[in-house]
Amino acid sequence: MNEIWAEFLDFAKKERTEKNLIRTLPSIEDKKGKTIIINNKRVINMSGNDYLGLSNDKRIINKGYELAKRYGAGSTGSRLMSGNLKFIEDFEKELAEILKTERSLIFNSGWHANIALISTFADKNTTVFCDRLNHASIYDGIKLSGASMIRYHHNNMKDLEEKLKNDNTKKKIIITESVFSMDGDISCLEDIVDLSQKHSALLIVDEAHGFGVFGERCTGIIEEKKLQGKVDLIMATFGKACGVMGSFVAGDSLLIEHLINHARPFIFSTALNPFTVGAAREAIKIIQKERPGKRLIEISNNFREELKKSKISYGSSSSHIIPIITGSNERSLELKEFLFQKGFFCQAIRPPTVLPGTARIRLSLNLLIKEEDLKLLLDSIKEFFK
Repeated sequence: MNEIWAEFLDFAKKERTEKNLIRTLPSIEDKKGKTIIINNKRVINMSGNDYLGLSNDKRIINKGYELAKRYGAGSTGSRLMSGNLKFIEDFEKELAEILKTERSLIFNSGWHANIALISTFADKNTTVFCDRLNHASIYDGIKLSGASMIRYHHNNMKDLEEKLKNDNTKKKIIITESVFSMDGDISCLEDIVDLSQKHSALLIVDEAHGFGVFGERCTGIIEEKKLQGKVDLIMATFGKACGVMGSFVAGDSLLIEHLINHARPFIFSTALNPFTVGAAREAIKIIQKERPGKRLIEISNNFREELKKSKISYGSSSSHIIPIITGSNERSLELKEFLFQKGFFCQAIRPPTVLPGTARIRLSLNLLIKEEDLKLLLDSIKEFFK
């Protein structure tokens, strides 16, 4: 490396260190159920997105193996080349039926799907109205599209409406998460649907953290609020509640056909391997049959109520994602280490992932965690804030 780059990188590292913004990879030595081993210490994992505890479900693993043995370890190509196995299409039909849409399309990850969605449907003649707290993948998609971006204040419908009124662009897109990934609160979807119809805007909803948990059939907030058929494009993932990886987009046939023909992350990516698709399909079947999300919502509501009694700030969370707000970066790292010593792995979330001054520990509840675990966690948090 030459001196110019070495100097630049050294300065960047020093600046991150001074602001307590250094990120390091946790070296997980073993993983079993609700626990992981880090630095020879077994701790309860409170940072994963395996909300329903399905990642180690034998039914899911066995189905994945079954398909891998039949079709091989890899898909061998993109969907448009040699990777379009028929059982993937069958799965997409099932997903569309579950979501009550005409069609669906599987992507390699939520990031791929969001990048594809926005960069495909938005261009320099489009204005994208984006909630300020939307996921980074949404912002990346907007940047790649070349569209104009207007950010509206988080969940502030008056601000969104005002911005829509003042924009003369013919092609408008509104995009929001259903359950926000770092705050755990839920978007005002009924109002957003009304505004999208009033202003002829294409509506995209990211259900990454709602799918598998909310709704009578556990398909997400759209179902929970009885808005099926009123959202143009729905994105959801297999890497959260399903415990696997990958994602999909659901919507009208014309929209999905446009993605197949124009979405670069779909066209130029090797398709997901047979194991992953088979495992995800089995996970969906289990969720549809057993509806485990209802229990997770109940546990989450009870835990937030206990935090409220103890006057511990959890922001505006109303889901299984519960942030413990510390404010400063240093304080979030202190809480992380304190909880680790108590037997819990909880990641400190700091800028730029969240806004400056809102650093936190992000708790991610799941169905493997027992009542006594949550009591110990609550007692530990209360001890820290004494």
